[in-house]
Amino acid sequence: MAKGVVTICPTTLKWARERLGLSVDDVVTIHFSSVKKRQRYRMASETLKTLEAEETPIDFSLVLEFAEIYHIPSATFFLKVKLPEVKAPTDRRTLTTATGKKLSSELMSVLWNVKRLQWIAGGLFAEMGKQFRQLPKATLDRYPERLAQDARQLLKYGIEEQKAIRLEKDQFDLLRSRIEEFGILVAKQPFPLDDARAFSVMHGEPFAVIVNSRDGGLSHASKTFSLMHEFCHMLLRNDGLCNDFTGSTQKLEIFCNRFAAEFLMPAQHAALLLTNIDSVGPEVVVKTLRKTFKISTVMALTYLVRQQLISQEYYRQEIDRLEEEGREDAKKTKHIKISPENRVLYSLGQGLVSLIVDARRQDFLAEDKAAEYLSLHSKSYKNLEHAL
Repeated sequence: MAKGVVTICPTTLKWARERLGLSVDDVVTIHFSSVKKRQRYRMASETLKTLEAEETPIDFSLVLEFAEIYHIPSATFFLKVKLPEVKAPTDRRTLTTATGKKLSSELMSVLWNVKRLQWIAGGLFAEMGKQFRQLPKATLDRYPERLAQDARQLLKYGIEEQKAIRLEKDQFDLLRSRIEEFGILVAKQPFPLDDARAFSVMHGEPFAVIVNSRDGGLSHASKTFSLMHEFCHMLLRNDGLCNDFTGSTQKLEIFCNRFAAEFLMPAQHAALLLTNIDSVGPEVVVKTLRKTFKISTVMALTYLVRQQLISQEYYRQEIDRLEEEGREDAKKTKHIKISPENRVLYSLGQGLVSLIVDARRQDFLAEDKAAEYLSLHSKSYKNLEHAL
Protein backbone atom coordinates (compact mmCIF):
# COMPACT_ATOMS: atom_id res chain seq x y z
CA MET A 1 0.00 0.00 0.00
CA ALA A 2 1.38 3.40 -0.95
CA LYS A 3 2.63 5.81 1.71
CA GLY A 4 -0.23 7.83 3.22
CA VAL A 5 -2.88 5.43 1.91
CA VAL A 6 -5.07 3.68 4.49
CA THR A 7 -8.23 1.60 4.68
CA ILE A 8 -11.02 2.56 7.06
CA CYS A 9 -14.13 0.74 8.25
CA PRO A 10 -17.05 1.38 5.81
CA THR A 11 -19.79 0.87 8.43
CA THR A 12 -18.11 3.32 10.79
CA LEU A 13 -17.92 5.92 8.04
CA LYS A 14 -21.62 5.48 7.33
CA TRP A 15 -22.46 5.60 11.04
CA ALA A 16 -20.55 8.88 11.43
CA ARG A 17 -22.63 10.50 8.68
CA GLU A 18 -25.99 9.12 9.79
CA ARG A 19 -25.58 10.09 13.44
CA LEU A 20 -25.53 13.74 12.31
CA GLY A 21 -28.60 13.25 10.15
CA LEU A 22 -26.72 14.04 6.94
CA SER A 23 -27.48 12.51 3.57
CA VAL A 24 -24.75 11.45 1.13
CA ASP A 25 -25.67 14.40 -1.07
CA ASP A 26 -25.45 16.77 1.92
CA VAL A 27 -21.86 15.74 2.57
CA VAL A 28 -20.80 15.99 -1.06
CA THR A 29 -22.56 19.23 -2.00
CA ILE A 30 -21.84 21.10 1.25
CA HIS A 31 -18.43 19.88 2.34
CA PHE A 32 -16.78 19.02 -0.98
CA SER A 33 -18.15 21.94 -2.98
CA SER A 34 -14.95 23.96 -3.34
CA VAL A 35 -12.93 23.59 -6.53
CA LYS A 36 -9.82 22.68 -4.54
CA LYS A 37 -11.49 19.82 -2.67
CA ARG A 38 -13.28 18.55 -5.76
CA GLN A 39 -10.00 18.36 -7.64
CA ARG A 40 -8.11 16.78 -4.77
CA TYR A 41 -10.59 14.11 -3.68
CA ARG A 42 -12.84 13.75 -6.74
CA MET A 43 -15.70 13.20 -4.32
CA ALA A 44 -19.13 12.45 -5.77
CA SER A 45 -22.21 10.86 -4.24
CA GLU A 46 -21.41 7.50 -5.79
CA THR A 47 -17.83 7.70 -4.52
CA LEU A 48 -19.00 8.23 -0.94
CA LYS A 49 -21.55 5.43 -1.23
CA THR A 50 -18.77 3.10 -2.33
CA LEU A 51 -16.57 4.12 0.60
CA GLU A 52 -19.48 3.37 2.96
CA ALA A 53 -20.13 -0.02 1.36
CA GLU A 54 -16.71 -1.61 0.94
CA GLU A 55 -13.14 -1.25 2.18
CA THR A 56 -11.37 1.05 -0.26
CA PRO A 57 -7.80 2.42 0.01
CA ILE A 58 -7.90 6.22 0.48
CA ASP A 59 -5.38 8.92 1.30
CA PHE A 60 -5.09 9.66 5.02
CA SER A 61 -5.78 13.34 4.32
CA LEU A 62 -9.33 12.32 3.36
CA VAL A 63 -9.70 10.59 6.74
CA LEU A 64 -8.77 13.89 8.39
CA GLU A 65 -11.34 15.61 6.19
CA PHE A 66 -14.05 13.19 7.34
CA ALA A 67 -12.98 13.70 10.97
CA GLU A 68 -13.52 17.45 10.59
CA ILE A 69 -16.86 17.05 8.84
CA TYR A 70 -18.26 14.57 11.35
CA HIS A 71 -16.66 16.12 14.48
CA ILE A 72 -15.00 12.93 15.72
CA PRO A 73 -11.36 11.77 16.14
CA SER A 74 -9.78 10.36 12.98
CA ALA A 75 -8.95 7.12 14.87
CA THR A 76 -12.68 6.35 15.13
CA PHE A 77 -12.84 5.46 11.42
CA PHE A 78 -10.53 2.51 11.98
CA LEU A 79 -12.81 0.91 14.59
CA LYS A 80 -14.67 -2.21 13.52
CA VAL A 81 -17.00 -2.50 16.51
CA LYS A 82 -20.66 -1.58 16.82
CA LEU A 83 -20.80 2.05 17.88
CA PRO A 84 -23.48 3.36 20.24
CA GLU A 85 -26.52 5.32 19.17
CA VAL A 86 -26.81 8.87 20.45
CA LYS A 87 -30.16 9.41 22.13
CA ALA A 88 -31.65 12.86 22.46
CA PRO A 89 -33.23 13.71 25.82
CA THR A 90 -36.80 12.45 26.08
CA ASP A 91 -38.39 15.87 26.59
CA ARG A 92 -38.10 17.66 23.25
CA ARG A 93 -39.25 21.23 22.77
CA THR A 94 -38.50 23.96 20.26
CA LEU A 95 -39.16 27.68 20.48
CA THR A 96 -42.81 27.07 19.62
CA THR A 97 -43.08 24.05 21.96
CA ALA A 98 -43.49 21.81 18.90
CA THR A 99 -42.15 18.27 19.01
CA GLY A 100 -40.85 15.99 16.31
CA LYS A 101 -38.54 18.56 14.76
CA LYS A 102 -35.39 16.99 13.34
CA LEU A 103 -32.31 17.83 15.35
CA SER A 104 -29.59 19.72 13.51
CA SER A 105 -26.33 17.99 12.69
CA GLU A 106 -24.59 20.55 14.92
CA LEU A 107 -26.63 19.52 17.95
CA MET A 108 -26.23 15.83 17.16
CA SER A 109 -22.48 16.39 17.21
CA VAL A 110 -22.77 18.06 20.63
CA LEU A 111 -24.83 15.11 21.92
CA TRP A 112 -22.13 12.73 20.76
CA ASN A 113 -19.45 14.83 22.45
CA VAL A 114 -21.46 14.80 25.69
CA LYS A 115 -21.41 10.98 25.67
CA ARG A 116 -17.64 11.17 25.14
CA LEU A 117 -17.25 13.55 28.11
CA GLN A 118 -19.43 11.28 30.27
CA TRP A 119 -17.23 8.33 29.35
CA ILE A 120 -14.03 10.25 30.18
CA ALA A 121 -15.32 11.66 33.48
CA GLY A 122 -16.98 8.42 34.58
CA GLY A 123 -13.80 6.45 34.01
CA LEU A 124 -11.65 8.95 35.91
CA PHE A 125 -14.14 9.21 38.78
CA ALA A 126 -13.96 5.45 39.26
CA GLU A 127 -10.19 5.11 38.78
CA MET A 128 -9.35 8.01 41.10
CA GLY A 129 -11.95 7.03 43.72
CA LYS A 130 -13.75 10.38 43.56
CA GLN A 131 -16.58 10.92 46.06
CA PHE A 132 -19.35 13.49 45.56
CA ARG A 133 -22.29 14.90 47.44
CA GLN A 134 -25.47 12.91 46.92
CA LEU A 135 -28.11 14.66 44.82
CA PRO A 136 -31.56 14.36 46.42
CA LYS A 137 -34.54 13.34 44.33
CA ALA A 138 -37.66 15.49 44.07
CA THR A 139 -41.18 14.89 42.70
CA LEU A 140 -43.70 17.00 40.82
CA ASP A 141 -46.18 16.89 43.71
CA ARG A 142 -44.15 19.58 45.52
CA TYR A 143 -44.50 23.31 45.03
CA PRO A 144 -41.64 24.37 42.73
CA GLU A 145 -41.07 27.53 44.78
CA ARG A 146 -40.56 25.47 47.92
CA LEU A 147 -38.21 23.14 46.08
CA ALA A 148 -36.26 26.19 44.87
CA GLN A 149 -35.87 27.43 48.43
CA ASP A 150 -34.57 24.00 49.46
CA ALA A 151 -32.22 24.02 46.46
CA ARG A 152 -30.70 27.33 47.56
CA GLN A 153 -29.89 25.68 50.89
CA LEU A 154 -28.59 22.59 49.08
CA LEU A 155 -26.23 24.74 46.99
CA LYS A 156 -25.44 26.94 50.02
CA TYR A 157 -26.46 30.05 48.10
CA GLY A 158 -27.65 32.84 50.37
CA ILE A 159 -29.29 36.06 49.29
CA GLU A 160 -26.44 38.24 50.61
CA GLU A 161 -23.89 36.22 48.65
CA GLN A 162 -26.02 36.67 45.53
CA LYS A 163 -26.36 40.42 46.01
CA ALA A 164 -22.60 40.77 46.48
CA ILE A 165 -21.89 39.23 43.07
CA ARG A 166 -21.07 41.88 40.47
CA LEU A 167 -21.40 40.16 37.11
CA GLU A 168 -23.88 37.74 35.55
CA LYS A 169 -21.01 35.47 34.51
CA ASP A 170 -19.75 35.32 38.10
CA GLN A 171 -23.14 34.04 39.22
CA PHE A 172 -23.17 31.42 36.47
CA ASP A 173 -19.64 30.27 37.34
CA LEU A 174 -20.43 30.07 41.06
CA LEU A 175 -23.61 28.01 40.58
CA ARG A 176 -21.84 25.86 38.03
CA SER A 177 -19.12 25.01 40.56
CA ARG A 178 -21.69 24.24 43.28
CA ILE A 179 -23.57 21.89 40.95
CA GLU A 180 -20.31 20.21 39.93
CA GLU A 181 -19.86 19.22 43.60
CA PHE A 182 -22.51 16.55 42.94
CA GLY A 183 -20.38 15.02 40.18
CA ILE A 184 -22.53 16.64 37.47
CA LEU A 185 -20.86 17.83 34.26
CA VAL A 186 -21.81 21.38 33.26
CA ALA A 187 -20.66 22.48 29.81
CA LYS A 188 -21.34 25.36 27.45
CA GLN A 189 -21.50 24.35 23.79
CA PRO A 190 -22.66 26.21 20.64
CA PHE A 191 -25.60 24.87 18.63
CA PRO A 192 -28.64 26.43 16.91
CA LEU A 193 -31.04 28.22 19.24
CA ASP A 194 -33.90 26.72 17.25
CA ASP A 195 -32.79 23.35 18.60
CA ALA A 196 -32.54 24.27 22.27
CA ARG A 197 -31.33 26.75 24.82
CA ALA A 198 -30.06 23.94 27.04
CA PHE A 199 -30.47 20.25 27.72
CA SER A 200 -29.77 17.72 30.43
CA VAL A 201 -28.65 14.13 29.96
CA MET A 202 -29.24 11.36 32.47
CA HIS A 203 -28.57 8.41 30.15
CA GLY A 204 -25.49 6.99 31.85
CA GLU A 205 -23.30 8.61 34.46
CA PRO A 206 -22.22 11.17 35.37
CA PHE A 207 -25.26 13.34 34.65
CA ALA A 208 -24.62 16.31 32.36
CA VAL A 209 -26.10 19.75 31.75
CA ILE A 210 -25.29 21.46 28.45
CA VAL A 211 -26.07 25.17 28.11
CA ASN A 212 -26.18 26.76 24.66
CA SER A 213 -23.28 29.23 24.59
CA ARG A 214 -25.15 31.26 21.96
CA ASP A 215 -28.13 31.92 24.22
CA GLY A 216 -28.06 35.60 25.15
CA GLY A 217 -24.85 36.21 23.24
CA LEU A 218 -22.14 37.41 25.61
CA SER A 219 -24.61 37.77 28.50
CA HIS A 220 -24.83 34.98 31.08
CA ALA A 221 -28.20 35.88 32.64
CA SER A 222 -30.28 33.65 30.38
CA LYS A 223 -27.60 30.95 30.53
CA THR A 224 -27.92 30.93 34.33
CA PHE A 225 -31.70 30.55 34.06
CA SER A 226 -31.14 27.63 31.68
CA LEU A 227 -28.66 26.09 34.11
CA MET A 228 -31.10 26.20 37.02
CA HIS A 229 -33.98 25.01 34.83
CA GLU A 230 -31.90 21.96 33.91
CA PHE A 231 -30.81 21.48 37.52
CA CYS A 232 -34.49 21.12 38.34
CA HIS A 233 -34.70 18.38 35.69
CA MET A 234 -31.81 16.71 37.51
CA LEU A 235 -33.60 16.87 40.85
CA LEU A 236 -36.69 15.36 39.22
CA ARG A 237 -34.55 12.77 37.40
CA ASN A 238 -36.19 13.77 34.13
CA ASP A 239 -33.86 14.91 31.36
CA GLY A 240 -34.91 17.41 28.76
CA LEU A 241 -34.04 19.40 25.66
CA CYS A 242 -35.41 22.79 26.56
CA ASN A 243 -35.99 26.01 24.73
CA ASP A 244 -39.26 27.82 25.37
CA PHE A 245 -38.67 29.22 28.84
CA THR A 246 -41.44 31.83 28.66
CA GLY A 247 -44.45 30.26 26.94
CA SER A 248 -44.38 26.55 27.70
CA THR A 249 -47.67 24.86 28.56
CA GLN A 250 -46.18 21.51 29.55
CA LYS A 251 -46.59 20.72 33.24
CA LEU A 252 -42.98 19.66 33.72
CA GLU A 253 -41.59 22.72 31.93
CA ILE A 254 -43.82 25.09 33.86
CA PHE A 255 -42.56 23.45 37.04
CA CYS A 256 -38.89 23.85 36.03
CA ASN A 257 -39.48 27.46 34.94
CA ARG A 258 -41.09 28.35 38.26
CA PHE A 259 -38.25 26.61 40.10
CA ALA A 260 -35.56 28.53 38.19
CA ALA A 261 -37.38 31.86 38.62
CA GLU A 262 -37.81 31.43 42.38
CA PHE A 263 -34.26 30.17 42.81
CA LEU A 264 -32.70 33.17 41.07
CA MET A 265 -35.18 35.79 42.30
CA PRO A 266 -36.85 34.76 45.57
CA ALA A 267 -40.29 36.34 45.65
CA GLN A 268 -40.00 37.65 49.22
CA HIS A 269 -36.88 39.62 48.30
CA ALA A 270 -38.13 40.75 44.89
CA ALA A 271 -41.31 42.17 46.40
CA LEU A 272 -39.28 44.65 48.45
CA LEU A 273 -38.06 46.27 45.22
CA LEU A 274 -41.50 46.88 43.70
CA THR A 275 -42.96 49.43 46.10
CA ASN A 276 -42.17 52.46 43.91
CA ILE A 277 -42.86 51.08 40.42
CA ASP A 278 -45.67 53.58 39.79
CA SER A 279 -43.40 56.53 40.42
CA VAL A 280 -40.19 55.37 38.72
CA GLY A 281 -41.66 53.28 35.86
CA PRO A 282 -41.08 49.68 34.76
CA GLU A 283 -37.75 50.38 33.03
CA VAL A 284 -36.12 51.44 36.31
CA VAL A 285 -37.58 48.47 38.21
CA VAL A 286 -36.36 46.05 35.54
CA LYS A 287 -32.84 47.47 35.85
CA THR A 288 -33.00 47.16 39.64
CA LEU A 289 -34.13 43.54 39.48
CA ARG A 290 -31.42 42.74 36.95
CA LYS A 291 -28.69 44.36 39.05
CA THR A 292 -29.83 42.79 42.33
CA PHE A 293 -30.37 39.22 41.13
CA LYS A 294 -28.19 39.15 37.98
CA ILE A 295 -31.16 38.01 35.89
CA SER A 296 -32.18 38.67 32.28
CA THR A 297 -34.54 41.42 31.16
CA VAL A 298 -36.93 38.72 29.92
CA MET A 299 -37.13 37.16 33.37
CA ALA A 300 -37.70 40.53 35.03
CA LEU A 301 -40.47 41.42 32.57
CA THR A 302 -42.11 38.00 32.98
CA TYR A 303 -42.17 38.48 36.74
CA LEU A 304 -43.72 41.96 36.43
CA VAL A 305 -46.45 40.89 34.01
CA ARG A 306 -47.40 37.94 36.22
CA GLN A 307 -47.67 40.35 39.13
CA GLN A 308 -49.92 42.50 36.88
CA LEU A 309 -47.56 45.44 37.28
CA ILE A 310 -47.16 45.91 33.52
CA SER A 311 -49.64 45.30 30.70
CA GLN A 312 -49.64 42.28 28.43
CA GLU A 313 -49.20 44.61 25.45
CA TYR A 314 -46.08 46.25 26.94
CA TYR A 315 -44.70 42.84 27.86
CA ARG A 316 -45.25 41.39 24.38
CA GLN A 317 -43.66 44.37 22.66
CA GLU A 318 -40.57 44.14 24.87
CA ILE A 319 -40.26 40.36 24.48
CA ASP A 320 -40.49 40.58 20.68
CA ARG A 321 -37.80 43.25 20.66
CA LEU A 322 -35.52 41.29 22.98
CA GLU A 323 -35.89 38.05 21.03
CA GLU A 324 -34.75 39.78 17.87
CA GLU A 325 -31.83 41.40 19.69
CA GLY A 326 -30.98 38.02 21.23
CA ARG A 327 -30.57 36.36 17.85
CA GLU A 328 -28.23 39.13 16.79
CA ASP A 329 -26.26 38.88 20.04
CA ALA A 330 -25.94 35.11 19.59
CA LYS A 331 -23.90 35.72 16.45
CA LYS A 332 -21.30 37.65 18.46
CA THR A 333 -20.21 34.53 20.36
CA LYS A 334 -18.94 33.06 17.09
CA HIS A 335 -16.28 35.76 16.85
CA ILE A 336 -14.86 35.76 20.37
CA LYS A 337 -11.08 35.37 20.25
CA ILE A 338 -9.66 33.67 23.34
CA SER A 339 -6.77 31.30 23.88
CA PRO A 340 -7.39 27.56 23.40
CA GLU A 341 -6.87 26.86 27.11
CA ASN A 342 -9.33 29.57 28.18
CA ARG A 343 -11.84 28.33 25.63
CA VAL A 344 -11.65 24.85 27.18
CA LEU A 345 -12.27 26.29 30.65
CA TYR A 346 -15.19 28.36 29.33
CA SER A 347 -16.70 25.37 27.56
CA LEU A 348 -16.04 22.42 29.89
CA GLY A 349 -15.87 24.16 33.24
CA GLN A 350 -13.40 24.08 36.10
CA GLY A 351 -14.72 20.78 37.43
CA LEU A 352 -14.06 18.56 34.43
CA VAL A 353 -10.87 20.35 33.39
CA SER A 354 -9.42 20.08 36.91
CA LEU A 355 -10.37 16.40 37.01
CA ILE A 356 -8.36 15.66 33.87
CA VAL A 357 -5.40 17.82 34.94
CA ASP A 358 -5.36 16.21 38.40
CA ALA A 359 -5.46 12.76 36.78
CA ARG A 360 -2.39 13.70 34.75
CA ARG A 361 -0.57 15.09 37.81
CA GLN A 362 -1.31 11.90 39.77
CA ASP A 363 -0.11 9.73 36.87
CA PHE A 364 -3.52 8.30 36.06
CA LEU A 365 -3.10 9.81 32.57
CA ALA A 366 -0.18 10.52 30.28
CA GLU A 367 0.19 14.16 29.23
CA ASP A 368 -0.65 13.46 25.59
CA LYS A 369 -3.83 11.61 26.63
CA ALA A 370 -4.90 14.47 28.92
CA ALA A 371 -4.32 16.93 26.06
CA GLU A 372 -6.34 14.70 23.73
CA TYR A 373 -9.25 14.51 26.18
CA LEU A 374 -9.34 18.32 26.27
CA SER A 375 -8.79 18.65 22.50
CA LEU A 376 -5.66 20.74 23.06
CA HIS A 377 -2.24 20.76 21.48
CA SER A 378 0.69 20.05 23.79
CA LYS A 379 1.70 23.71 24.21
CA SER A 380 -1.86 24.81 25.05
CA TYR A 381 -2.22 21.96 27.51
CA LYS A 382 0.99 22.99 29.30
CA ASN A 383 -0.32 26.56 29.51
CA LEU A 384 -3.59 25.28 30.96
CA GLU A 385 -1.89 23.09 33.56
CA HIS A 386 0.36 25.96 34.57
CA ALA A 387 -2.67 28.28 34.95
CA LEU A 388 -4.42 25.79 37.25
